[in-house]
Amino acid sequence: SSPSAGVPLSSEQVLRGMLGMADDKDAHGECFIDDHGFSMGCRGLCRCRFYERCYPQHVLWQDPMEQGSGAIVRVDVGGCRLAMWVLVLISIGIFWGTVTLIVTMRMLLQWLEDKQAERECKLNV
Repeated sequence: SSPSAGVPLSSEQVLRGMLGMADDKDAHGECFIDDHGFSMGCRGLCRCRFYERCYPQHVLWQDPMEQGSGAIVRVDVGGCRLAMWVLVLISIGIFWGTVTLIVTMRMLLQWLEDKQAERECKLNV
């Protein structure tokens, strides 16, 4: 199962190689964590959490078992990132939070201005 033999590597083979696991060892749903803290491997070894989706995540891989070929292949192992519905909820939350902040600040500033006007009116009487 080497690229030089014409058979493409599967994402599971690449992930097992990255994790140093034998082909007969059960992965128990383990994901590989990249340098940025994201889970990789949902195309083969693991599943994303309910609020995540498996997006394409390509890695460059040279099979250490291939002596002499040195061929580097690009393999989609899949990466877990936030699902679209979660991104929409976050966007809606940020939007309404900003609107609420603006309205609250405007009401507070108007109230403070009215209080100041009342004080000035009492001083002028």
